[in-house]
Amino acid sequence: MKKKMLAVGLIVTTLGMTLVGCSGTKKEEAETTGTTETTQVSGEVKKPEKIKVMYSQAFLPEDGADEWAKEYTDKTGIELELQYVNVNEYAQKLELAFAAGEAPDVFTIADGKLPIYAAQGALVDMTSMIGSSEIMQGIDTKVWDSIEISDKLYGAPLERGNGPVTYMRKDWLDKLGMEVPTNYAEYIAALRGFKTLGPDVIPFTAAGLVDRQAEMYLADFYQDASPEFVNVDGKWVDGMTQPNMEAALIRMQDAYAEGLMDLEVVTNKTSTCRDKWYAGNVGTFTYWAGNWNVSLEDRLKSTNPEAEVVALPAIEETQYLERVPVVLGISSANKNPEGVFKYFIEYMQDGGEGSVLFQHGVENIHYAKEGDNIVHLPKLSKPDELIEKAFVTPALSLVETTIDGYNYELDERMINSIAILAEDGKQMTCIPVSKTLGKINSDLLALREKTVSSVVLGNTTYADAMAKYNAEAENLGMAQIIEELNAK
Repeated sequence: MKKKMLAVGLIVTTLGMTLVGCSGTKKEEAETTGTTETTQVSGEVKKPEKIKVMYSQAFLPEDGADEWAKEYTDKTGIELELQYVNVNEYAQKLELAFAAGEAPDVFTIADGKLPIYAAQGALVDMTSMIGSSEIMQGIDTKVWDSIEISDKLYGAPLERGNGPVTYMRKDWLDKLGMEVPTNYAEYIAALRGFKTLGPDVIPFTAAGLVDRQAEMYLADFYQDASPEFVNVDGKWVDGMTQPNMEAALIRMQDAYAEGLMDLEVVTNKTSTCRDKWYAGNVGTFTYWAGNWNVSLEDRLKSTNPEAEVVALPAIEETQYLERVPVVLGISSANKNPEGVFKYFIEYMQDGGEGSVLFQHGVENIHYAKEGDNIVHLPKLSKPDELIEKAFVTPALSLVETTIDGYNYELDERMINSIAILAEDGKQMTCIPVSKTLGKINSDLLALREKTVSSVVLGNTTYADAMAKYNAEAENLGMAQIIEELNAK
């Protein structure tokens, strides 16, 4: 079944959650702190002659990027220079561009880099522009809160951050005469039931045990704990040392020892987990809401026609996690940030022709019209795959597209899993900048992985593992990191 496209903001509204603007006491005028201070957008804004954009998380050049840029120019009169960089090289290429004095006018930034670029003075402070924008006032306030840095906004979200929800083999539950689990006891009972279905069955799989991604993929086990830095009563602390971490690791240790968790969980990649799921060997997999709900079920059905998948509302002991969205930042070297904001950032969220262009691309290249409906076309580079988006994923759009004659139908499974995340999810926020953390982050991550893995795999007790962790973390400079994270 399919339904007419709904922006996620509209889905949130139907769940009784309030959408408000970002103006108000938390979004005050910026102070000059090394970043470019801007004034309110009012009256006439000078249109840029050219905008240079660097991006990684959108369509590939070979899938019609040049045609898309030309369409943008035809609609706005602004020349657009698109520079696509592979996601694995993006951070380095962006840093090199800034170092060479060739920074793009606007560029995408993942949450881990946003505080760093803001602290370095590389970004325009968009607080007042966003606060005075009618278009931006339609975006969920939680999204703005997730990217705030010291009550200021140095970027605008591209789309919702999205997050994983738990998918379970409904046909296996039916075979076992079991209902969809609603709490942890029922969840573990389902995994135990799956284990009885065959020697090759993996009741639950995940890719790794530590870092923000693993925390999201293991939400049913971590529950209220986190191996990352977390904010408790207004103070940043090391989640590894919080009292709730012991129970979380024991839950995972017990599940691993009982064979309910993939024995290769420590070394798995997400692609490995997906392959196991597609092969029909996995009973439970926590993965991204939206498009992936459809892909996981359809690919599974191609090899296991009888398979049925259900997206679970969060069990009562936990919440799903929605990651900090990718944002668009404006370089502080840009001479007309108000123009870039109005004609690029606002335009993509206008709910009209801009939203259609940024979500769906160019007619007859990226999509076709069937009456009033938009139908995505095959990719130019991979004709066996359909175009999913241009810049903005339609299922994760921040605004409702209301332009007449441009309806886009989402698969009901996409709508359902995104609605579950909206209702049962917790919005993650940016971790503040710490120079010490920046220097030792890889060493700290390795230490956390070693500590968690040693407990989950049963190689050491929780007490012994944490004693070693605390000593090594202290040597790395944990006290200094905590001080810097909480500095005002």
